[in-house]
Amino acid sequence: MGIIDYDNLARTTIAVLKNSYYAFAVNSKGEAYGITDEGDLMKIDKATGEETTIGHTGVTPRDMTQSATFDLSNDKLYWAAEVYQEDGSVLYEVDTTTGKATKIDMFPGRAQIAALYCPNSIYVEHAPAKVKNLTATFENGSLTGKIKFNLPSTDIAGTDISSKVKYTVYANGVQIATGEGYAGTMKSVSYTAAVDGEDYIFAVMPSNAKGYGKPSLVSSWIGHDIPNAPTDVKLTIDETGKSTLTWTAPTKGQHDGFIEEPLKYIITRYPGDILSFNYEGTTFTEQLPEDGLSSYYYTVRSLNGELYSEPVASNEAVYGSALSIPYYEDFSQESSFKTFTVVDANNDNVTWVYNSYDKAAMIDNSLKVVDDDWLITPAIKMEKNKTYELTFGASAKASLSPGTIAAAIGSTLNPSDYFTLVKATEISTSAAQNLNVKYAVSEDGEYRIGFHATSPIGFSSMNLENISIVEDTTSGINNVETDVNTNGETYTLDGRRVSGTYSGLAIKRGNNGKFTKVIITNK
Repeated sequence: MGIIDYDNLARTTIAVLKNSYYAFAVNSKGEAYGITDEGDLMKIDKATGEETTIGHTGVTPRDMTQSATFDLSNDKLYWAAEVYQEDGSVLYEVDTTTGKATKIDMFPGRAQIAALYCPNSIYVEHAPAKVKNLTATFENGSLTGKIKFNLPSTDIAGTDISSKVKYTVYANGVQIATGEGYAGTMKSVSYTAAVDGEDYIFAVMPSNAKGYGKPSLVSSWIGHDIPNAPTDVKLTIDETGKSTLTWTAPTKGQHDGFIEEPLKYIITRYPGDILSFNYEGTTFTEQLPEDGLSSYYYTVRSLNGELYSEPVASNEAVYGSALSIPYYEDFSQESSFKTFTVVDANNDNVTWVYNSYDKAAMIDNSLKVVDDDWLITPAIKMEKNKTYELTFGASAKASLSPGTIAAAIGSTLNPSDYFTLVKATEISTSAAQNLNVKYAVSEDGEYRIGFHATSPIGFSSMNLENISIVEDTTSGINNVETDVNTNGETYTLDGRRVSGTYSGLAIKRGNNGKFTKVIITNK
């Protein structure tokens, strides 16, 4: 037998008992009783552990879960037991003078009761009733306020009180004030909280010569409230690298408490760092660095005093200088995928995503429509008069339901302006199929490669990986000419016939019908 200190999670042993007990209970006088595994009722001294036999209950308990409790209003002992004499679980009343157990009824379903409990009132009838009109008022974030209440005018039994009533006031379980007054009078207690931004529970316990009355409780959030998070956090980045972040301010705190006006905000950029600990306003701008291409997003926290909300993330946006040849992307990092642009052209909400398991870009099975989804690279610098080679790998998860992919080139994010480089190709193997093409551009500039998924309904998922663009030094140029109008018809590398003034790489269809690759200089 021992004492458990729940606050410190510690146990202190009082004594080692001689008997094994299936049930234990304490009456209103603090007297402890137990029922042994033999069915004997014992009285146990809580100070020494001494055990005194009261008598046998008349039944023998089984080795199963059972418990006992006292009704503290009359000190009757009740026992929920499983015994050999009954087929099931039984509720007994046990006589604490003889030990005799009297059957009250059977529990349904052979229920085993682990913590039998009898609701009890610890209040005597002529103790004061609860105080009335209890309020706790702390205005405008102040840590100092008033707890007000009216003393009860009747006792618990409803009889009018003519004498003075005492009261004790508690804040979060700590006594902060005592006093007394005539029944029904209003009392006011001043209190200053030690912590800004905390929920306090105030209790007022009345009493008189008969005993303590029932407590009244009221809670109040004191000081600054924890603010709600901002909403509608949106990011835009223009072509100059100006980042604009906007959001909607919360209008209240999480406990309807005090909120400063205006609220402040903690703003963090990723990649980057905390940009402001106390920003005012709901629009934030900055100039992003030019060092390479990155996908950016921001988080915003509401700040009220020293209390802040959970962060809310914006959408992601890509900014930075165009990339250079040679270009290689293996999707080993999700951040790289985020520099690509996804176009769900058929609006079926099934489109390109990052596959963290395979480290690849992936488009999943569509059960609604044929695929029409683009994954477009960031801008890449390319020059005319050079030949480039594009290579990429694609694989399907199931050979019986192959996917289809093509590749095209353009200078905008609008796929309708793109020129096909690799025609639609069926992908039917789980091992990556490498596709490649050589191409050139007609003008120096920034270009993008778009990968176009056009798989049929019900295809298996398809991965895209290991994209590379390198300069092809084996250009295959056959001649240098100064005029597009001589030696046959002249076409750009993307198939457009040209005439008049033109310079750069071209395809010449000679008068003999054969095609050759030439450079037109216009000189």
